[in-house]
Amino acid sequence: MSKLPPEVKEKIIKLKASKRETSDLIGLNCIIILSKEIFKKNEDLKNYTDNVFQDIFLPYLFKSRTLLIARTTRNVYRYDETEKAKFVERIYDFFEDDFEVKESKKKSYNKANENMRKWMRALDKND
Repeated sequence: MSKLPPEVKEKIIKLKASKRETSDLIGLNCIIILSKEIFKKNEDLKNYTDNVFQDIFLPYLFKSRTLLIARTTRNVYRYDETEKAKFVERIYDFFEDDFEVKESKKKSYNKANENMRKWMRALDKND
């Protein structure tokens, strides 16, 4: 599995924070499954479906991404609001490493800003 493209990260974050429309969830799932950037081989999708859908899919579905999309779309279409929220949370958890990198960079950036402010205050006191 490769890193998530930035546009997919943004969609996951938006869905996590807002009302979850079924069409948005299906679209996100389709983008993830069809992306050769995220999953280079079809067999790599097995781990994704096991973790996100928590369902057993027969091996023939992994021979074609479009077959897998059809099956997973049927599942997502049946979700109620609580299941939709759990679905987005499981997607976020599955790609958690991609989001943690961004947060750690943000923390180091904030620390650098704070150090700069301290330095500027020290210079102002000396003047």
